[in-house]
Amino acid sequence: MALKKRKKSLLGLDIGSSFIKYSIVDLSGNQPMLKDFGYSELTDIAIADGEIMDRLQLVDTVKNLLVSRDVKEKDVSCALIGRGVIVKKLKMDQMKENELALMVRQEAETNIPYSIEDVQLDFKVIGPSDEQGKVDVLLVAAKKEILLPFISLIKDMELNPYIIDVPAFTIQNCFEINYDTSPNEIVALVHIGYENTILSFIEGTNNLFTRDVTTAIKSLLQKIPGITKDQLDKIFKGETISEISEEKIKEGFDSFYDELCTHIERAIPFTNKEKIDKLYISGGGANGPQIIEFFKNRFEINIEKLDPFKKIKIKEGLLTLEELDKISPLMVPSIGLSLRS
Repeated sequence: MALKKRKKSLLGLDIGSSFIKYSIVDLSGNQPMLKDFGYSELTDIAIADGEIMDRLQLVDTVKNLLVSRDVKEKDVSCALIGRGVIVKKLKMDQMKENELALMVRQEAETNIPYSIEDVQLDFKVIGPSDEQGKVDVLLVAAKKEILLPFISLIKDMELNPYIIDVPAFTIQNCFEINYDTSPNEIVALVHIGYENTILSFIEGTNNLFTRDVTTAIKSLLQKIPGITKDQLDKIFKGETISEISEEKIKEGFDSFYDELCTHIERAIPFTNKEKIDKLYISGGGANGPQIIEFFKNRFEINIEKLDPFKKIKIKEGLLTLEELDKISPLMVPSIGLSLRS
């Protein structure tokens, strides 16, 4: 999790519970350019509830995908899988970086529920605090029993784990590269995956609060009686299914969206702010029917899909406009990972 000098290109590998996705963004020119991407579906349950269930399938799927796409890049940026990661914001006195590192370790001993010897620590100074003479510091602690096997997993894929990131930060990184941020604007980033949804609240580039919730695409299997995963996939691809009535589908999605909005509303007080100014949706769930309209009616603020290519060029011929519209929300984490500095 240590920061390293930025390479001109880095393989951003997003290991999800349903899909493996990768992106390679070239930073050698005046403007970042997506020069390659690819994805592959996981046929069986390889990850469930944040736990790796089928290590061999993950390794083989990644290796086969990269070979089929003739990917030569071996240095990889990847987000850690699992629930053994803690993110805390600390207020600390201004001091030299080497002194701060020692103080952060001491603060970690009282701010995380694990033994300091059992975790890998990293931190970043966000900027001046609202208290004079202090700075805000973002502390990240990852349990070694989760981190070390994950690094081993990446190496088994015949890749070099160059950067190990936190999922919420990959989404924020993609957002910051593509959008102009205001220091006083509170933005919510909602990444709706298959097994969980990541909520992040940022002010400028300052991460105020992040939380994972289990209300995600998978929840719709219970909210729409009789629906199968294949039928659900078709709906998210914009296709119609005849086996279930439109009324039942709408009721299920409305319940799903309502639950997501409630999670967002309940999380806002943890930011110590009264409201959010904008909200961006990404992940496979961003392709849900009428999701933007539902969120706009609920929050009455600007709501849109997070566009990972707003300021990133795409190599000519790599994607059609139709493909771009459907796949863009899913590529946010891998783009954020490839852009990691």
